[in-house]
Amino acid sequence: MIVFGLVRPVQFAAPSMVSPQSLPADFTPGPGLLRGRNLLVTGAQSDLGHAVTTALASHGASLLLCTRKERLLAELYDSLVAENYPEPLLVAMDLNKADADHFSQLAESLGEEVGALHGIVHMDLPSAPLSPVTLSKVETWETCLWRVLRQPMQLIRAMVPLLQAADNPSVVLHTLSCGRQGKAYWGPLGCALAAMENLCQILAEEHPDIRFNTLDIGPVDSDLRRRFYPGENRARLKPVTDPAVINGFLHLVSGVGESQSGKAFRLA
Repeated sequence: MIVFGLVRPVQFAAPSMVSPQSLPADFTPGPGLLRGRNLLVTGAQSDLGHAVTTALASHGASLLLCTRKERLLAELYDSLVAENYPEPLLVAMDLNKADADHFSQLAESLGEEVGALHGIVHMDLPSAPLSPVTLSKVETWETCLWRVLRQPMQLIRAMVPLLQAADNPSVVLHTLSCGRQGKAYWGPLGCALAAMENLCQILAEEHPDIRFNTLDIGPVDSDLRRRFYPGENRARLKPVTDPAVINGFLHLVSGVGESQSGKAFRLA
C-alpha cells in the first residue's frame, strides 16, 4: 500500500558567491615602485593590456611580454623604448596552443634570461557568445575552460620555481564579475572564471611564499567589454587608462601595503 503524506516545501539557500574585497582608493604609486622587478605579462596586445603594460614599465618594471606574434606588440614595444623605459623582452609563444612541455621550456629560457620572476600579470581573457546553457555549444565551454583555466594553470605551474626565487612575488589574474556570481547567459565564461578563482585560492594555500589574487576592475571601456555590450553608452564608462584601473594592478603586483593572498579584489 502506498501512503501519501504532506511534503514540506524545500527551502533553497541563496546561491553562494565569492566575496570580493575592495582595494584602497587612495593608493598613489611612486615612480620607482616596480624598479628591479621582472614581470611576465599576458594579454598586452589588448587596449587594457597596453595601458597596464605601459604603467608597469613607467614605474620601473622589467617586462617579459608573452604574445602569439611579435608584430602584435611591435607598436607597444617601440613606445616603451621611446620613453626610455626598461626594454621589454618579447616572448613569442601562443599560450592557446602550448602544452606542458612548451611551458617548461619557457620557464627554462626565462630562468636563463632573468633568473627570477617577481610577478605575473595575466590579462589574456577571451570573449564568448552569450546564450542560455541549453543553447550554448559544447565547443564554447571547452574553449573557455582551456583559455581561462588551463592556460594560466599551466603557465603559473611552470613559473613557480622562478617566482620562489624572487623577493615578494605576486600573481595577479584579471577576472570578470560573472566568475564571482552566476549570471544568466554567461555560462561558459562564468564557470571558467569561477574555476580560476578557485585555482587562485588553491595556489595561495599551496604556496604561502607567493601571493595569488584576482582583480575585477568593473565596467571599463575596453575591447573585451565592447564585444559583450556593443550598443552600450561608452561615455558612461571609465577608460582603460583611468588611474583607478591602473593603480589596481600596480597595487597588487607591487605588494605595497598588501600582504593578502587567495583573495578576490575589486576596485573601490
